Amino acid sequence: MNIEPSEAKKAKIPRDLPLDDGKISCRTCHDIHMQCEDNAELRFSNKRFLRGMPFNKRTDLCFKCHDDTQYRKLDPHNDQIDEQGNIVASKCLYCHVEKPDELRASFGEVRLLGNILILCQRCHAKSLNHPANANHMVMPPLDILAMMRKTEQQFGIILPLDYDGKISCPTCHNPHQRGVIPAERFGARGAGEDTKQRLPGKMC
Repeated sequence: MNIEPSEAKKAKIPRDLPLDDGKISCRTCHDIHMQCEDNAELRFSNKRFLRGMPFNKRTDLCFKCHDDTQYRKLDPHNDQIDEQGNIVASKCLYCHVEKPDELRASFGEVRLLGNILILCQRCHAKSLNHPANANHMVMPPLDILAMMRKTEQQFGIILPLDYDGKISCPTCHNPHQRGVIPAERFGARGAGEDTKQRLPGKMC
């Protein structure tokens, strides 16, 4: 608020987003007079009386001035390996405290930045038809745990639990690019698959 953009920035600001004495103010993005209009549908659909509504995405207003290419999210699942076949350590640090030893480290030895579920939901929003909304994020009963361990041995995969012994996103999904974890390790299965499932088509 009360920011005076550079002349280069001002040149990109559309005329329908007015400045106050050359500065960005509340009314640059909000048209306060909209709330006075006798239009119930407009007041319902545009409760914050944003200029230029309707938008396809909530960021459409932002990108009237800002360059959207500068705000694209980093996809940590791609380009984890460079052209020489080396692991790009900076991609590991999106979720890990430090790059794990992909040759020896077990899941329990891997240090993550925080709660696994929160790490994943930074980019992956909850959806109604996803198991994450069906109370899966719990400590599995002993019979289910026994079945999981049997499945690991049967198919040569891992179904890791989180640090509290609960099912989490990487229990079912492998977030790594194919080749990051050596193919002979159980933790490699599912890498590069469309859904990143550790056992595609047979996960449940």
